[in-house]
Amino acid sequence: MTYNPFIRWLRYASLGLLGIIFGVVAAILLDYIITSLSYQNVTDEEKSKIGCVIPHQQRHHAFKPLCSGVNKWGSSGFPVFTNSLGLRDQSMRVVSNKAEKKRILFVGDSFTDGLAEWRDTFVGMFQAAFPNFEVLNGGLGSYSPSNYYLLAADLIAQSVQIDEIVVMIDISDIQDEAAIYSSQSEGTLNFRNAIVHDRSIQSQLEDWIVHHLNTVGRIIWSRRKASILGGQYTISSSWSENIFDAARSSWTYLPESEAIFQRPAYSGYSPLGVVGGRRKAREKMTKLFELVNSKGIPLSVGVYPWPGTLVHDVKESRGVTEWREWCSGRCRKFIDTFPSFFEQKEICSKDAPGCWYEKLFIFGDVHYTKLGNELVAKELIHAFRKTGHN
Repeated sequence: MTYNPFIRWLRYASLGLLGIIFGVVAAILLDYIITSLSYQNVTDEEKSKIGCVIPHQQRHHAFKPLCSGVNKWGSSGFPVFTNSLGLRDQSMRVVSNKAEKKRILFVGDSFTDGLAEWRDTFVGMFQAAFPNFEVLNGGLGSYSPSNYYLLAADLIAQSVQIDEIVVMIDISDIQDEAAIYSSQSEGTLNFRNAIVHDRSIQSQLEDWIVHHLNTVGRIIWSRRKASILGGQYTISSSWSENIFDAARSSWTYLPESEAIFQRPAYSGYSPLGVVGGRRKAREKMTKLFELVNSKGIPLSVGVYPWPGTLVHDVKESRGVTEWREWCSGRCRKFIDTFPSFFEQKEICSKDAPGCWYEKLFIFGDVHYTKLGNELVAKELIHAFRKTGHN
């Protein structure tokens, strides 16, 4: 039999390739098992403390009064305390109707809630800057002007003293008003089915890997970070193909001739559409103003950007100009934080134009880091001091 070195080489090469494939599969399987165990390794006591959000008859959901829990966001968790009014607070405490100090109520969505320890949220930083104020935080995820009005109306009906209300308007409020909330009856919100966003198979696969394979996920995460640092703004999430150009935030910079404004069903804006959502948001805010104005409570409004804003938009964004115009003749203060965020982008070098993202935003998310919260807090503190509130 003639010896053929090529056959022998092919045999060894095949065995080597099989060994590599087996090693990769084994490593991935081990990574999956370790990742799964790390998520399951939570004690019953810890499970019982997770979350303080409960269903609410009028606002759909709210914080449970006098609750101590842990909010899980991304890979990290942080303690959450609520007071007797069912609002997030620095600690569990009973809030009396009558305040010994001037009382400021913040309302907003998850950005106002903070998604961090109290001291690292812009509401917590504001409270630290004004110890002579009593601060109430009415922020909660997925709230929008419909919820803001109902929350304020509920507290006023309980005769809770409020000396000023600061509404922190979120860009996503428009989609929430257009697609998520409808008035089932007077004073009660109906929550429609959650929005389903179209995503490519690749982005869904990468998202699954990041959440189920820690080691492989870190490799993908490192690649994403390098790309964004270099100015390639693409990263998917469980709710968007690309958070830098998400439907929830793109209405502020897309031309009004774009399909997003013409088709109500565009990326989850059905049934009202973007135009209808904007109109409804202003109507709900007007209703809130009329209520608090009748009680002699001044109203202020603050606005802040999303990552897509800093990539595609300008300082004088539609998300700023619309609410500034609405505030004319209604608001005690209009707090515009957009310039502070754009300044952070402008100081990035040409070699790392995307350096602002990881500094200001939780990576892979649209919510703020401690520095992002500091920028919002700085503008709030400045606005209050400028108007003589110390």
